[in-house]
Amino acid sequence: MKIYLAAPFSAAHQVETGYAQDLIKWGHIVVSQWHCGPQPSNLAQAAQRDLEDILEAEVLILLAELRSGANRGGRHVEFGFALARSKRVMVVGSRQNLFHYLPNVETFPTWKQCLDFLCNPWR
Repeated sequence: MKIYLAAPFSAAHQVETGYAQDLIKWGHIVVSQWHCGPQPSNLAQAAQRDLEDILEAEVLILLAELRSGANRGGRHVEFGFALARSKRVMVVGSRQNLFHYLPNVETFPTWKQCLDFLCNPWR
């Protein structure tokens, strides 16, 4: 499955070395690039790349359990963009806004529960 991971930019290293690697070990493809490798030279290019990655994904997972001190909200825009494009969307951690309560949004209290759901062939 092609997966886009959305989280605070300040958690990029944690997303890349933990969450993304967990998914890759189970044969999933992580299409989000914001948490790995060189970044585009300007913010508009970064935003465009992220939108293109979301379009490529089959599912977007918002890692709401990862908090940021910064008051930015790119991950929420990414979530809304995926929702508007009828992508499968999941929230890991507590719901952070009213759109997380929509019936088509899958929620998991912890990453382990989400990973078990995605990677359990007997479900």
